[in-house]
Amino acid sequence: MSGADRALVVDALALEEPPGTIREFRLDRPDVDAPEVTMHDYSFTDALAVGDVAYDVPDRVRLLGVVPDQLDPAVELSEPVAAALPELVSRIEQRLVEDTQN
Repeated sequence: MSGADRALVVDALALEEPPGTIREFRLDRPDVDAPEVTMHDYSFTDALAVGDVAYDVPDRVRLLGVVPDQLDPAVELSEPVAAALPELVSRIEQRLVEDTQN
C-alpha cells in the first residue's frame, strides 16, 4: 500500500446482523475509530496500526464486507453470503470508480 492515497478492504464482518448483510465503514485517518467488526484475532484498528509501520497505510481507508452465516471455515459460501455477493461486487466496483474520479 506504500504510496497509495486510499485503500479498499473487503472482509467478512462479525456483526449482530442477519447473514448476508452488507456494511460499509469509511475510516479517515489519523483519527481512525474503526468498529471491531472483522472476524480475525485482532481488531481492524490494530491491523491498520501494524500495517502503517511496515507499509505506510493510506489516510483514506474504506472497509466493505458481508456478515457470514457461520464463523467456521468453509470451502463454499453460505446461501445468504452467495446471494449478497452480486451486490457486494457492485458496491466494490462503484467505490473503485468513485475513487478514481476523486
